[in-house]
Amino acid sequence: MLDLRLYANDLIGRQFKTKINASGFTGEVHVWNKVREFQIEKVYAHHCVCIHKCEDNDNTYRESFSAADLEALGVISEIWRAKKC
Repeated sequence: MLDLRLYANDLIGRQFKTKINASGFTGEVHVWNKVREFQIEKVYAHHCVCIHKCEDNDNTYRESFSAADLEALGVISEIWRAKKC
């Protein structure tokens, strides 16, 4: 299993976007798909904690992403490509 702490210097501060399926209402519009931008804040062995700032207000929230999530989103592959060059 991949230990994300080996890449902590490259991961902390990195921003990435996710597209999620969201259900709820914003005003009168039903939101189905939304792109959210996260910034990696803390790195642990098998997951990292990311922060997201809401566009509509000053609220922030934290979400955890696993190493598999980061790989699926292309974050880890970007780091590997940069290290090989």
